[in-house]
Amino acid sequence: MDEKRNERDEIVEKRFQADYDRKWRHRRLRVGRKNRRIRRERWSRSLRMAGPLLIIFIGLCVYFGYQASPASRVGSIQIAPPTARQLFRNEIPLEVGDNLHLVKRELPQLQRQLLQKHPNVTNLTATTAGNQIQIHAQIAAPVAALQIGQRFKAVYPNGRTQPKQFSHKRLEQLTQLQGNLDAKTTTVLGKQLGRVSKGMRTNVAEITPEKGKGSHEQVLLKLRDGNQIIMFANQLEQKLRDYQKLKPTLRKPSIVHMEFGAYATPIQ
Repeated sequence: MDEKRNERDEIVEKRFQADYDRKWRHRRLRVGRKNRRIRRERWSRSLRMAGPLLIIFIGLCVYFGYQASPASRVGSIQIAPPTARQLFRNEIPLEVGDNLHLVKRELPQLQRQLLQKHPNVTNLTATTAGNQIQIHAQIAAPVAALQIGQRFKAVYPNGRTQPKQFSHKRLEQLTQLQGNLDAKTTTVLGKQLGRVSKGMRTNVAEITPEKGKGSHEQVLLKLRDGNQIIMFANQLEQKLRDYQKLKPTLRKPSIVHMEFGAYATPIQ
């Protein structure tokens, strides 16, 4: 009997304890709702927990919203000038509607490919403005014609060459490089001719290699005014400027030696 009584007492005691705990917990909640400090702490704790999740959610919404919008796609492709549009026709692997982010990442490689393929393109820029792709190229005209056998190559201001057919009239207007000039000298002459004015360049009819002493290739320039100049290939720009000052002192067709200093001898 005593054991049963003890069991009932324990059960009753547990019920009283559970009821007490429940009332105490509700009491604490009621107190927390009235106490500003406790409410502030609860609110702060809730923000710390929900804030990062809210930021992540907003970020995902913005990202997927941008990806679904037209702003993330290429809206238009502009190529200038018109000669570049004709030159690059079917060579630009971009289309309206392509992913703008991927296109931006591939633009530097596209620039290198176009510059490498086209020697007459001296400068090329590919930029983005909003969702528009803008490509601008500087296309140079030949500054000289390199003769190889019966064929010619166009020489551009960047020193690069490209096979090209010239009319007889056009060849008479250009400077002709003859006499088996090596590739290095041809590159130097192209860059030097690209730096001088069109008037001085037009006066140079022909350039051939000239054997002589020195660390740089010597060349002979035959001018359309009847004179000739011997100089180093890498000094062509400066020597042509100096020749303009020396020319009024020449009374008859002469060979002007400008490798070291400057002196003239009549053409025999």
